[in-house]
Amino acid sequence: MYVFTQTLSINNKVLILEFETNKLDLNLLINAIWAFIDHLLSNPNLEITLDEYLKIFKYNSYFTTSNINSIDGISNLSQTLHDKFLKVQDLLIGGTDYNFNFSIDEFIKCTREIFNIENLNVIILGNQEKLNHDGFLKDPYYNFEYKIYDLDLCFQNYNFPKFYILESNPYVKISHSELNKLINESMNVKSGPIKLNENIEPKLLDYSNNYEIWKIKTNTSFLIQTSFQINLSISNTVENFILIELLTSLLGEILISKFYNCELVTYSWCLNSNYVNLPSISVYISGPNIGFEFFLSNFINEIKRILVEITDYLTYKKFVQIKNKLILNYKNLQNEGEVEEDDDNSMKQIIAASILLLEDGIFSLEERFETLEIIEKNDVVTLVDKILNEYHCVIVLVFGNVLNTDVFKIDKIVNYLTNHQRINLKEMSKPINQSSLYLTQNYFSTILNSNLKDPNDVHYYYIQICQRSNEKLRYKTNKVESKMIEVKKKEEIYQESSVVEIRNNDNLLNNFYDNDDDDDDDDVNNNDDIYDY
Repeated sequence: MYVFTQTLSINNKVLILEFETNKLDLNLLINAIWAFIDHLLSNPNLEITLDEYLKIFKYNSYFTTSNINSIDGISNLSQTLHDKFLKVQDLLIGGTDYNFNFSIDEFIKCTREIFNIENLNVIILGNQEKLNHDGFLKDPYYNFEYKIYDLDLCFQNYNFPKFYILESNPYVKISHSELNKLINESMNVKSGPIKLNENIEPKLLDYSNNYEIWKIKTNTSFLIQTSFQINLSISNTVENFILIELLTSLLGEILISKFYNCELVTYSWCLNSNYVNLPSISVYISGPNIGFEFFLSNFINEIKRILVEITDYLTYKKFVQIKNKLILNYKNLQNEGEVEEDDDNSMKQIIAASILLLEDGIFSLEERFETLEIIEKNDVVTLVDKILNEYHCVIVLVFGNVLNTDVFKIDKIVNYLTNHQRINLKEMSKPINQSSLYLTQNYFSTILNSNLKDPNDVHYYYIQICQRSNEKLRYKTNKVESKMIEVKKKEEIYQESSVVEIRNNDNLLNNFYDNDDDDDDDDVNNNDDIYDY
């Protein structure tokens, strides 16, 4: 469930609850919201809670980075400046006139006024098939159908569990006074040119037979991003592929509740399984530079604890649950082409099919379904034992305004889980997946488009030019690709001349190579790695 507010118009906000459910009990939902409000306002430590959320609000305002580009940012700022009631110093913390000096009594009074049950209006967005569609109206501007009902609400004595009220967030490693100082200093920063990152190429700091440590240095970000990939020393089979997916799903379900407080203060994390179709587990962690090592250490320690105590967490009931969840995900992928609302999925189908045909290590859904039927709980436990005790290839990357000493501190924390710093005299090959079509052989595949709403025929061509090791031809291929993109843009702008542009593509490669020196022409035309189709 996701809960947030959204502004519809001036002084008009709505509370939005977004969730998935097979059956909506509106009466239960409203009772739960009002029970939480009563529990919050009657909390004897309400003042401590409000003070903590105030600190979290300031913390996020300072450390959150914008994902929009500079032009959109300037446009939003200019619109905000038109608000004559807004103080300039409030722009940094969200662009609204916030009042941080209020009493507990004022908060309780305002909350009761806003959440007055007599003023409640409920908007339900979704597909309600059981509703009577007689009398539905259509919006003249956006063409959606709607109907207004009288809200039949009754309060009942539901036995709700005790609600969790945050009183202290251990991941905010800064005080109110320090936050105010940082915000005030930001307001007084003199304008000047933005410092660009001169070199963002990763730098290899250390390596051995079974690990690599990389760093990308930046100059302007408060955030540190760390990712590490554990390439497991197991064979790339469909069984291992699914076992890793099941384990990753279990870890995600446990960690998401454990580290909810981290997400409140701009920390984020992600677990990926089988990256680039290799038997691997990838971990991505991002957060403010203040307190990052504390968060990373707790996160790594928790993963290690779960793996060590896997038999306690992976009960038979939990195993069946994550197994059914994975089956449902596969079925959704299988049925995606049959969804009528998706009117351009012929392109999605052909791209998905091309990946299955061309990439190495991709297992079909049929293979996955068959393997899921025979996988047992002990298979996951065996996989965890291999992760904890065997040697694996580990790649660590740290991105941010950090020193080399900081990178090695982060690597030391990661090592608690991966043990990649153990001495290993055995040479371990770095796993690489690559696909090469057979020489002088063509492939042709036809896929039936079952979506009646999308009558398009899509033709997808893949031409294998050279091996990755041929840097000269790879460079020329990239230049040809850029030329093709230019032609495509001209085609989109000048539609009337698109046929001429497309026909001229036939001479594009020849014209390009004719502009090079003679030696390069001979090298390209006689290269054994060119595959002609």
